[in-house]
Amino acid sequence: MERTKRTAKEKIRWQKHGGGVFIMGDSRQIKPNQIFLASPHEIPEAFRDIIKPVNKADLEEPPVVLKSVTKFVVRERAPGWFDVIEENTGKVLNESALRKDEAEKLAQELE
Repeated sequence: MERTKRTAKEKIRWQKHGGGVFIMGDSRQIKPNQIFLASPHEIPEAFRDIIKPVNKADLEEPPVVLKSVTKFVVRERAPGWFDVIEENTGKVLNESALRKDEAEKLAQELE
């Protein structure tokens, strides 16, 4: 089994904002406004709001999450009565059956 070498390039400069002391996994105490070196995997995601990189270019861009397009469909429930349905989930959005013009108006408002 080979050991992986950690280089100085993996570590980037961080600054702690806010009050209190942050204790790193290796027992280092980071005080307010202190600038220190650490690898991105050493800083938990939960603390990224108070511990920020000094140079934003050091961190990789987070993956872009694309929103799914929600489409609403008007379907006939009974003769002359319609439902507005979310196409992806099949969930009926109206409480009671609507007339066609009311159902189409609701579907347009939701989109």
